[in-house]
Amino acid sequence: MQGYAEQCFNIAEAAHRGWITASASSYYTQGIQAVHSWYGIVSGANTVYFLKTSFDGDLTKMSNYDEYTVNFDQSVYLASPAVAYSNDAAGLNKILTQRYLAFFQNGGWEGYFQWRNTGVPAFNEGGSGTGNDGKIPMRFLYPTSEVTNNSEAMNEALQRQFNTTVDDLDHKMWIIK
Repeated sequence: MQGYAEQCFNIAEAAHRGWITASASSYYTQGIQAVHSWYGIVSGANTVYFLKTSFDGDLTKMSNYDEYTVNFDQSVYLASPAVAYSNDAAGLNKILTQRYLAFFQNGGWEGYFQWRNTGVPAFNEGGSGTGNDGKIPMRFLYPTSEVTNNSEAMNEALQRQFNTTVDDLDHKMWIIK
């Protein structure tokens, strides 16, 4: 299911690319405002909570969290050079980046799928913690049950797709080549 913010970013992208007649800037801004509204971010003081590094195991008690006040001004955010919309290649990159950010803790695998299809945002390869030599995987591996029960057909599929019988996380599927 598509949320309002994602819809706004999709329309902004379509307008930016010239696929439809609409204001890319307006829909882009509406998408960002919708994301802020969804997360309860307001212009002014925002109270945020971070779990303490050591606590008694009961996550329901507020004493286990540190409380901070973060001041935010949406107009300053929207006007900042990294965010302000522009009708050029950088503008499209900003639309795709904001749509990616909108999926944070709200879109399941959608952020990954969008990144895989667009390459936006650009991540530095070689980072720690990915478990794949610092690279973000391009696809899922076939499940063990497929290897065990249907290896002949699986190897044929790998051969057709990637010209190899090696099942590799880094192989790009036809749809993203």
